[in-house]
Amino acid sequence: MRTCSFPVKSLGSVLPAAPDASLLSAWIVSRYGQETDLITWNIETTLKDQLPAVEYPAAGGEYYAARLLDAFTNVREGAIFREFDVDQKAVRADSDLVNGLRKHCWWSMPAPSGLDVRDEYFGDTEECAASLLEAFASLCRLMRDAGIAGHILTTNTPNEEELTEFTGKKYLWAVPDTFLEMALEYQRDIVISRENTAQLPDLLDSYDIRRVYVCDPDAESLTTVLGSFDPEYVFVCGVGPKEDRRSYWEHLAEITVKRDP
Repeated sequence: MRTCSFPVKSLGSVLPAAPDASLLSAWIVSRYGQETDLITWNIETTLKDQLPAVEYPAAGGEYYAARLLDAFTNVREGAIFREFDVDQKAVRADSDLVNGLRKHCWWSMPAPSGLDVRDEYFGDTEECAASLLEAFASLCRLMRDAGIAGHILTTNTPNEEELTEFTGKKYLWAVPDTFLEMALEYQRDIVISRENTAQLPDLLDSYDIRRVYVCDPDAESLTTVLGSFDPEYVFVCGVGPKEDRRSYWEHLAEITVKRDP
């Protein structure tokens, strides 16, 4: 029997638990003279917890929505009140921080449809959406120009406009399983839950799938995937939890499957 292990790809992390006050104070002192806030702490802490075990780490997560909305200076308390204008300073500082910890790191953040914004300026749904996509794309380009390898985009309700705009090898969509077929119209890599890996043979009948990222897998779900894919195209993935992130990532890295050679 051959033992198969699988590379770990991070899909980012949830908002971590609030840090101890004394630890945070010491960290703030260490960041003297640099762009720093609690989001900076969250980025650094969650990324460092990945580095021992995760082959393909990703900074950020859904909590990074707060930074994106701050960068959109025309958004106030979730309301779009004038034309989009992007303040790049903090996002660039975040990218530089991550590059100092891990070169060519990926970045996870909500897709435009995952941002809690509403239009109080354009008065036209399509014009507003197009402007949001353009502003969002400018930040993605900024981050890649600063050394970020690519973006993992998360949302519960993707739409065709953003899937069309953010496609190619620099993007990976992580969407609910109910939207997998929609995502596969635009990308060849798939993020799938362990509960739905049995769906892969049916998807392969209709779509050309290159890589499979199984979220929070067990040996049984990975064995199912290996029935349709060679091991080199199979990855394990997950989202770092609020606490005990290091042990979470280590557990994912230790998952193996025995199969006939």
